[in-house]
Amino acid sequence: MKHLKKAPFETEHLVETSTCPVLIHARIGDSRKTPIVFLPGGGHLGRVAYGHPGSDAEDFLDHWLARCGRGLIAVSYPNDLLFEDPRPDLASQDWARAVAEAVCTQIGAGSRIVLAGWSMGGKLVPTATAELRRVGIETACFVALAAMPPIPGLANLRRGGETLTEKGLWDLDVEIADGERRVAMWRNELSQILSAKGGQPISTGEYLEHYLCNPPINLRGEIERYGHGAVVQAAGEMLRDLDPFAYANYPLCACIAPTDAADARHALTSASLWTGFSAQSLYCRLQRETGGSDRLRNAQSKEWLALRALFSKLHDRLSGEVPGGHFFFIGQDGARQTADQIDALAQTADTIGLECDRIAAAITAKASIAAT
Repeated sequence: MKHLKKAPFETEHLVETSTCPVLIHARIGDSRKTPIVFLPGGGHLGRVAYGHPGSDAEDFLDHWLARCGRGLIAVSYPNDLLFEDPRPDLASQDWARAVAEAVCTQIGAGSRIVLAGWSMGGKLVPTATAELRRVGIETACFVALAAMPPIPGLANLRRGGETLTEKGLWDLDVEIADGERRVAMWRNELSQILSAKGGQPISTGEYLEHYLCNPPINLRGEIERYGHGAVVQAAGEMLRDLDPFAYANYPLCACIAPTDAADARHALTSASLWTGFSAQSLYCRLQRETGGSDRLRNAQSKEWLALRALFSKLHDRLSGEVPGGHFFFIGQDGARQTADQIDALAQTADTIGLECDRIAAAITAKASIAAT
């Protein structure tokens, strides 16, 4: 197949877009349920959400999302495991456009989706939402799975800086600190967590053969970026690429965090970080529905109290956790719990949006009466 070094799985196919080819796994679920679009993290194919031939389907999200009635569209960026031309210069904006166009080929314009991103996948939220809107698809909400928001400085920095492979991709199999190698750390964490749960859905050999890859470094969303075959420091370019402060482009953002100290940053900080983006998203929605901040300043006490209550409860309503580390959503128990929480959080996000719209409508109606 064009662009691919080896044949894709039976459930996968390649979609050509205006910026780059996208490897896609698409299972369409119940038409009454919003499908999930899954964005993988750094160094991993979207296969972490649906598995490989011969694996137990119950160890992966796809099986349990199907039980919830939700379809799954999982995408994989160009990489050196499968792609002949892995595009080392690929930027987040271009990848977001490719994702949107690929998803549109599966469900068409006029659809709604729930975006779910693992790890580095969280960096794409505002750009992906904007590009999905461009092709006529509404993002109902985003669910972060131990995911980084699109702001710099949150990823662990490697002493001496990041390096590139011979093909110009982000080299992940390097020492990061105290003799630890990043890929070995991932393998060990995955092995320990899954063994503790009584299973081994992905062996070391299968992990290397089917899942692990080196991605374009720009998708990492940090100041270290690709520049003519080398890593360069480009903070301004990174900010333009991620567009992290375009709050109107964020949907409501829910979070499912791990619980283990093996992924301490996400276990302790993810929910709070994503709540902040949800608050900004909801405020932008409120301004659109009421016609601006002037009407909010003049909101009567009943509506104002309702708004304060709505915003103050965002953290509790849009946060969940699943036992485990960075790979908490792999393995039968973790995959089932994660799918159930994605389903529930997506429904909660819809409810919160409706509550916001009802309050906004009351504010607008009273403002109109007062003006007559």
